Amino acid sequence: MKINRKIKQLDKMNVVKIAVLVLVMIAVETVAAITVYFGAVSVALNGIYDGYSIDMKRVAEEFNEILENDYNGGAPYDIDGSLSGDDLTLDYAGESFEYKISHTIKPNIENKKINFYELSEMIDNPSKDEFIVTDKHVYAVYTKNETGTELYFRDVETLISALQFRSFEGVAIFSDSRRAVFVTTPELKRYLEYNLIFSKQNVETKSAKLGENNYALSLSPLADTDFYLGAYADFAKGDEAVTTLGNQVLITTGILVFLTILLLGFGIYLSGGTGTRKEYAYKITVDSEGKIIKANRDFKEDYPETTVIKERVNHFSENEFYALSVKRGEADDILVCGVNKRTGGTISLNASRLTIPFGAAMETERSNDTMEDVYRSYSQKNKQVLVGDIFMVSMHDIKTVFGKDFSDKAQAIIIEKIRERFQNVFPLDVYHIGILMPEGKQMQAAQRDLAEIVDYLNRALYVDEILINVKVKCGFSLVDKTMEDRSFDYALGSAEAALKRTMEETSDAASSKNFYLYHEDQKKLYSRYFLKIDVVKMLEQGDFEMQYQPQYSMKRGRIVAFEA
Repeated sequence: MKINRKIKQLDKMNVVKIAVLVLVMIAVETVAAITVYFGAVSVALNGIYDGYSIDMKRVAEEFNEILENDYNGGAPYDIDGSLSGDDLTLDYAGESFEYKISHTIKPNIENKKINFYELSEMIDNPSKDEFIVTDKHVYAVYTKNETGTELYFRDVETLISALQFRSFEGVAIFSDSRRAVFVTTPELKRYLEYNLIFSKQNVETKSAKLGENNYALSLSPLADTDFYLGAYADFAKGDEAVTTLGNQVLITTGILVFLTILLLGFGIYLSGGTGTRKEYAYKITVDSEGKIIKANRDFKEDYPETTVIKERVNHFSENEFYALSVKRGEADDILVCGVNKRTGGTISLNASRLTIPFGAAMETERSNDTMEDVYRSYSQKNKQVLVGDIFMVSMHDIKTVFGKDFSDKAQAIIIEKIRERFQNVFPLDVYHIGILMPEGKQMQAAQRDLAEIVDYLNRALYVDEILINVKVKCGFSLVDKTMEDRSFDYALGSAEAALKRTMEETSDAASSKNFYLYHEDQKKLYSRYFLKIDVVKMLEQGDFEMQYQPQYSMKRGRIVAFEA
């Protein structure tokens, strides 16, 4: 009986080995087929893209030539102007208008000989002037410094009308922050923004869905400016070729997935088909500040020096998993934990150490660091750091009306929109998102376009085919050499102070702002928002002096008490 069982087991193992070998061979053949299909798709797309890139380069060269000719001898211009300090003078239709120029636009006007703006973008408080409000044209603004800063304006539509589009349906002009300044097809403007690949060195081409149709998009930098010329064309033919090959790839991939499932099933069968549930090694109870109240013996033995969990445990949610960084000798261990909130404000953490398989490569990515760690790194290496606190005002109402799953999806979409514009994004809690940007061109562009960025974040969005508006308010702080305290708490506190200021200005919806940018020279204006930070700092420095008044008893003839 024992011999027969062994023979059956040997036969069974042989069958399994053959089956696995066959599956591996089929998988290899399938992968080879997919590689061929993708290669064909890639060659086809590259050929189409190369044609568009060549045309884009020619269109950009032609437009650069049009701009240069108009700059050097294009008089009379649509509008003449001059800039003296912050005073902007515009001469139009025989009349002269005086304005204050926007501080965010002024450096570009002074440093670049060609820019592209609407008049309302250039003027401080444009809503107060009927001429500025009614003029919706986008102008090429030429700066000439022969006798002071002289400005000349040419309607961009006039310049574009002299341009040959070649294989494209229309063109657009973009700022270096990816904002569409001008589009020949206005209804495509909101789709074109943030869809193109920006590069100062190369002409880039890609396809993307704009509205209902797919378009080929191409981009090229404009000479002597911080702007780009983009162009777009219907990509229907390219779509047809890609769809046909894509269907073949889908069928092949489906076969591969099916075979992989079979292979996995065999693997499970060979290993006995059973798994073991890993129990949590550590059980920890903390208060709302992260101070450890009690822990099991294993945790105390492995981490005897740890008395506080530094992560913000009071923001943890139940039914979610979190990573904790815990000191272990000279290095840090990562613990994965579940959360259980108890009555009385204590929090129970069930945790296990995150282990890396032997021989696996592990890289520490910036996205896994805390906001404070990243800030410290930036503040040591950079003279300036932009810190922000973005508050999703209506998220609580959305959660109440539609439920947690829906609000989580909405929050995820908002976070992705924020990632498009800011370098480092950190969800601080359910309603607040922190951002960091180090000194550089990206930070300068973001700082210049904060109003446009916040407007973009406040645009309505679709979640499960439901159109909602996740209202956001933002507070930003520019940390530079003038800031008296460059610590993380002070930097984030100043951003929170700017956020509090936006939250207070709600009486007049027309004049209220969705963001403020704090700078240290505005400390007096923000003094009431810093009360909490300043009091703590003064206590630490011993700036408070307590004086006591004695209470004298006439009956007893002596001092019986003191009062502060």
